Amino acid sequence: RFEIGQGEPDQYGRVFLAPNEVMHAIAFALTDKVPDPSLTNAMGTGKLETRADVRKQVERLLANREATKERILRFFQEYFEYPSATEVFKDARRPNAIFANNRVADADDLVLWILGEDRDVLKRLLTEEHLFVSRKAILGREPVVFRARRDFLPDYGFQNDWVYNENQPVKPTEARRSGMLTHPAWLLAFSDNEKNQAIQRGKWIQTKLLGGTIPETPIGVDAKLPDDPHLTLREKMGKVTNAEYCWRCHQKMDPLGLPLEQFDDFGRFRKMELDKPVVTTGRIAIGDPELDGPITDSYEMMERLANSTRVEQVFVRHVFRYFLGRNETIDDAPTLIDAHNAYRENNGSMKALVASLLTSDSFLYRQLPPESMQASNN
Repeated sequence: RFEIGQGEPDQYGRVFLAPNEVMHAIAFALTDKVPDPSLTNAMGTGKLETRADVRKQVERLLANREATKERILRFFQEYFEYPSATEVFKDARRPNAIFANNRVADADDLVLWILGEDRDVLKRLLTEEHLFVSRKAILGREPVVFRARRDFLPDYGFQNDWVYNENQPVKPTEARRSGMLTHPAWLLAFSDNEKNQAIQRGKWIQTKLLGGTIPETPIGVDAKLPDDPHLTLREKMGKVTNAEYCWRCHQKMDPLGLPLEQFDDFGRFRKMELDKPVVTTGRIAIGDPELDGPITDSYEMMERLANSTRVEQVFVRHVFRYFLGRNETIDDAPTLIDAHNAYRENNGSMKALVASLLTSDSFLYRQLPPESMQASNN
């Protein structure tokens, strides 16, 4: 959509969006539909011309869970990337009851539950110990008997005698979880046919949570691990990525991805790999005293990340990019600061964060081109 604004420019050469532009901007930011009757009426009666007008409509839509659910859920799907679990090929190794579509649906339910409570959203998404388990996840169909055997739910961590509970979510009776990065859907998404993708898991944490960057693999580098069935993934990576030339980049990824070796490529909790105790140690080294240091396991890592100011700020930047449809610039710094403050002051509320962004100068104003400014001054 073209958004050029209307009216007299302010002292910075900016103009407020025209009412028709505001109407469509709000609708498409929060829903997948054209403006609803209330928005259309507000536009037609001159009630979309101030920031207060916009906030009223944004908060009205955010209060309508059904209207905004799909659009906000899609942010978290794109952010965590767990729906790509359905694209991972597992050939004959796939247990009969492991259906990636159901795992993704269960992850969606977890996100929506946390969004519904709208409290400490990011922190809970990184540390929540409960899971949703659909009936189809047990048998692949509507079951007659809801008792779950280990071979039905090998990746969720329930004991043999666990009985399906209609009251969701539930806490695994063994194999503790800690948020989306230990959810079977996310772990499946960052695996391949036969092993974990520890490097890609670490890259995701480095870029999506810590705000770091990883260069592309240099041309000419043969990025292959040893094909030795007697070596664990950590041991294979140690023979390749620890080389000085490779370690310059891999030191930003490997120590973050390897703590998640606590889970296999189906997302199943494990203590042993190839008859060897699983090593879950790692390290955060981003240059932030609040975060940096050795890691014992994935649970310690998630707890540290979940309580980090830096991680919250990076998360706010990703929310900005999604709802405003562009990357942030230096001029957007006040918008990002205000949005982060709104999130914190409202106990980690996603609604407060989104409302702050959609009533910000970055969303509501457009900068006139220099030639238009000169014409206006004349």
